[in-house]
Amino acid sequence: MSRITVESNRPEPYCTSGTSPTDSPLSATSAPARRHLDVVRPATLHLIGPGQVGRELLELLAETPYRLIGLTDSTATIKDDSHFEHGLDARALAALKRNGVALSAEDGARRIGLAAAIAWVGADIVIDATASDAGRRGWAEELELAALGAGARLAFAAKDAVLRRAARWVGDGRVGINAVLGGTGSRLADEIEELRQRTVSVAIAGNASTTIIIEAIEAGGSLEEGLAIARQRGVLEPDPELDLRGDDAALKLALVAAAVFPQQTCGRGEHVARPDLRDVDAQLIRQRAARGATTRLVGRVDRSGRGRLAYEEVPRASTLDVPSDRVVYAYQLDGGERRVHVAGGVGARRTAEALLDDVHRLAGRGAHARQSGASARLDDASRLFHLEALCIGDAALDAPRLAYELHGDARAPLVIVAGGISAGRHVFASSAASARGWWQDIAGADRVLDPRRYHLLSVDFIGGAGASSGPASGGFPRGATPSADDQARAIIALLDTLGIERVHAFVGASYGGQIGLALAPRLGARLERLVVISAADAPHPRSSAWRVVQRRIVELAQRAGDEAAGLGLARALAMTTYRGADELRERFADGLCGEGETIEAYLDAQGERFVARFDAEAFLALSRSIDISRADASRIRHAVTTLIAASSDELVPETQIAALAERVTAPVTLRRLESRYGHDAFLKEPDALGAILQEVLA
Repeated sequence: MSRITVESNRPEPYCTSGTSPTDSPLSATSAPARRHLDVVRPATLHLIGPGQVGRELLELLAETPYRLIGLTDSTATIKDDSHFEHGLDARALAALKRNGVALSAEDGARRIGLAAAIAWVGADIVIDATASDAGRRGWAEELELAALGAGARLAFAAKDAVLRRAARWVGDGRVGINAVLGGTGSRLADEIEELRQRTVSVAIAGNASTTIIIEAIEAGGSLEEGLAIARQRGVLEPDPELDLRGDDAALKLALVAAAVFPQQTCGRGEHVARPDLRDVDAQLIRQRAARGATTRLVGRVDRSGRGRLAYEEVPRASTLDVPSDRVVYAYQLDGGERRVHVAGGVGARRTAEALLDDVHRLAGRGAHARQSGASARLDDASRLFHLEALCIGDAALDAPRLAYELHGDARAPLVIVAGGISAGRHVFASSAASARGWWQDIAGADRVLDPRRYHLLSVDFIGGAGASSGPASGGFPRGATPSADDQARAIIALLDTLGIERVHAFVGASYGGQIGLALAPRLGARLERLVVISAADAPHPRSSAWRVVQRRIVELAQRAGDEAAGLGLARALAMTTYRGADELRERFADGLCGEGETIEAYLDAQGERFVARFDAEAFLALSRSIDISRADASRIRHAVTTLIAASSDELVPETQIAALAERVTAPVTLRRLESRYGHDAFLKEPDALGAILQEVLA
């Protein structure tokens, strides 16, 4: 019997076809007063290895609310003695280590082993920023026993440590590997379950030093000149031989192989065939460049576990043609699909940033984040959530924030509500904000989503025109495109900081539905119900084509100096795709509606209203977001799922939603909303839709 239940608001059946306050310079004094409220004690950290990466991380940590309570170098360990009230002065420590001072010279320092140091400090998160050393033995085992065995979490920069435990640690929520793979490690961990099932082969271009050297040779320079550039940029390994011989790339390839193909092994990379860059003919590199190609150190491994490295000729603009400040890991999946992870975590600073991203993630996981540490604050007066960090692709936002509204009794079941790209946190009128909300007929007193029955949470989208970080708010890079998954990560960070463990339901329509599909796998069993209205796990190609034309209109108008006209015209075109053909035919028979309004006047009015309340760059960012966002429905395993398809929706056809139902692993019901209003049915059919929501939320 099919696990998919198919229902309709019509009687006909619908069938589917898926510092301590002392004088010590290492103790932090009280921080300057801030207007934000610290809602939980910040996570405590123990940094091991204040080398190049570790020193950069210390500088970054000085700007966060985390408390550094322990630091270990090759000579000793020091510990904060303020009982976690203030922590060590990270910036002073960075300066100390840059001056070459050993920690053993500091008062109170202990010369003890690694395990004893971890136990003595007792931090929430242990950060291993040591350099990779394929020759050391027992390092990973000692860290695992001392840190994870004591309930702490681990973040790594050293590849060799993770390699020995890749099959076990990659995907383990207690271990961060983002920096290990140049900033792509988090994505690998997030997708590891699927990648283990579906990956046929992996190709990587993961060594930035060799790319810099190749670029220098292509420009007529020498290998030595390329080495000097790589050293100046800070991307060379401490021992350049590791780059030149391919050892660093071999370690990365072996690590990925051990994670994705756990039954096979490339050992510690010693069995990976590799070339020495000094043996590659410089003239060959220049000849390839002359014919429009380039050369990259490419690593390949397949399900057999056999790996090799070679300086391959790579077509320009291909997946493996990454610039010298990026690395790429491409996973070839069954069915011809390819999953590509690109990031810029190269060099000491960017590696430290990738490590800090792991700290943010680890501080936000589980009950630990809600009881003993978090990387964010709430501004209760303006309902702004201040994240310490948020990356949109490879771009880090400056002082990222998420605006939200929260209504109802905190003891009531929590329901998260999200709509289309022009919707936001104001869902319904309330005593705090009397303006009509975008879903006024569904939410509010005596409506289906009644704040007297449910605790209702809604947000302004990242990248949108509201009060969250976006093009008009500053600190948002021009052209940056948040994905639905980026929106989901921001929402989860908010939930963790609010101390919300369980979510009764997520109700998302249109773009909000895409966010729901990305959120559900991340929340896992914390989310009880998922309701997705007029959204799928990938955009329909025809719908993407319509949006491409809309964006081109806006961009053309921007270049012509008439942005508002372009935005209005794009909105007018969008309205013709939102509404159903039957409705438009009936409403504008002979070009007129009942009030004598022509369809042209109707579209002009829609465009003008949109221009008055929206921002062109926000429109472009969120329109692109729809088209780049993908979700893996098979990872929705816990939330009881309801998919609602509007009968006349041409943007997200009901056949596409039916196919989505087949891919959801959790119990799923497919509901058909009979409507002539097309994609806008979720706004125009409050009675029929309300009846469905009332039933599925009960």
